[in-house]
Amino acid sequence: MSAKATQVRIAPDEKWYLRRDILLRITLALTFLVYLRSVGFDFVFDDHLQIALNPWLDSWRHLPTYFTRQLWAFVDFHIPSKFYRPMLMVWFASVGHILGTAPGWYHLATVLLHVLVVGEAFVFARLLFRDDLTAVITAALFGLHPTKVEAVAWISGGNEPLFAAFFLGAFICYLRAGAAEKHVRWTICALALFLLALFSKEQAVVGPAILAAYEFWDRRSEALVTRLRRTVVAIVPYVLVGGVFWAIRWHVMHGLTDLSSQISIRKTLLTQPLIWLWYVRHLVFPFHLSLFYPDLIVREFSVTRVLMPALVLLAIAGVVWHFARRSGEGALLVALFGLTLAPPAAMVLLVQPHDRHLYLPEFAVAAAAAVAIRRFIASKPAQMAAAGILTLILAVGTFTGSSQWENDVTVMERAVESAPDNNEVRMMLGAAYIDAGQEQRGVATLREAAMREPDNIEAWQQLGAHEYTSSQYEAAYEDFKRAVAATHYTDKSYSMYSLGLISLQLGRPAEAEQWAREAIAIDGRIPSYHLALASVLEAEGRRSEAQKERAVAASLKR
Repeated sequence: MSAKATQVRIAPDEKWYLRRDILLRITLALTFLVYLRSVGFDFVFDDHLQIALNPWLDSWRHLPTYFTRQLWAFVDFHIPSKFYRPMLMVWFASVGHILGTAPGWYHLATVLLHVLVVGEAFVFARLLFRDDLTAVITAALFGLHPTKVEAVAWISGGNEPLFAAFFLGAFICYLRAGAAEKHVRWTICALALFLLALFSKEQAVVGPAILAAYEFWDRRSEALVTRLRRTVVAIVPYVLVGGVFWAIRWHVMHGLTDLSSQISIRKTLLTQPLIWLWYVRHLVFPFHLSLFYPDLIVREFSVTRVLMPALVLLAIAGVVWHFARRSGEGALLVALFGLTLAPPAAMVLLVQPHDRHLYLPEFAVAAAAAVAIRRFIASKPAQMAAAGILTLILAVGTFTGSSQWENDVTVMERAVESAPDNNEVRMMLGAAYIDAGQEQRGVATLREAAMREPDNIEAWQQLGAHEYTSSQYEAAYEDFKRAVAATHYTDKSYSMYSLGLISLQLGRPAEAEQWAREAIAIDGRIPSYHLALASVLEAEGRRSEAQKERAVAASLKR
């Protein structure tokens, strides 16, 4: 560990408004005030299922389950994306039990968590650069950058600041360990926080590589063999902790991911230049952001979508490395940005690009901007003015950009505006209108989506589900029949299950039984399908058979 971390010697500023404590308090207060409006926002998008309808959050007896099941395991229907997020579940449960289950409490807790991370950004930057003003500017640019909105104003996006809190905390303890006499305690603290970061998000696995970049580059004056030996010794404990985590995760998830067979390596590689440039553009111009964007997947090589973005990225990387290579701090920032953004960029075929993925990587950009302001602007008043103007612009962008997260309707209206050709988003908007009581507008939007893609099974399913809940059984039957007729989908079990329920309501039990059995034949792991068949058999007076189906459903729920 470099001895530089021990050299934090900052002389107090003569003017009170340049004092570290005053500037830091202003930064934290401004961050809190800019996001305070989100306390009045509702649950949106994943929040409804992940928090409001999640039975695992009702009691602490489910705590072990958080660490032994994937995030969505509590639902009894198929969700394609499966994640391992134990600490996110612990966070949600803690907020609900300590503060309350109303949306406002979760929003308030997320804002306070973000403020905590901004404070950590200050401490981390101060340890790195040994300069109070650079650290304050870093914290201000980090905390108020509009790409944070998705992670702070959306409750389910709060996994990003949760992960960052543990990850930055681990790095702070790591640097403290090199500067403290009782370095063993700081090292243990760093390893514990690193493990919690891993249980928050697998992305933390890049931590040892970031530390290696810092340690190796910070010891440029030493012999190569010595640098390598010291670097390996420094990161071995973190590699071991990471190995323990991945062994646990592999056991729980039964592998790396259940979608790995669907990833096209060729498309992933072709898309990389465009997706990285997309993230860079949002860092430079972080306005008019959205939850969803147009499709960015590159399916064939092209000069405009592959070669040109790659050349632009190489030029940017060359300029960045020209300045960063001069110090271990620069190498750390480059590694932190590139390695923490690499996992979501590489997984673009599974999870589309989201601004929340920039939450932690943007720290490196904020720190680099702070260093540039301090280095290239001569006087301290001018530095303060430049930083203040930039911070104000970002604060206004963050405040205005957070308004879209007020409720499902505002989120999806902005998403449709941003991605008008995304039919899935249009369907979500239709459902949001219906849930908000704007039934006529919602049905019209859903039907528009269905007519735009007549072979889209989901559009007909949503229409049919709404009609079923509205007791429009004949209309629901016709729309679910259209869903079954969709040719591009192999799993039509939900539509068949729904047709079984509708047929029962229409007084056609024989047909209902046929649909229910067909749904079970496609996917017999869903308890609801067996319960539906049990209801049909009960209606036909076949009670013993119905009881067997209920027993099957009960066993599947365990």
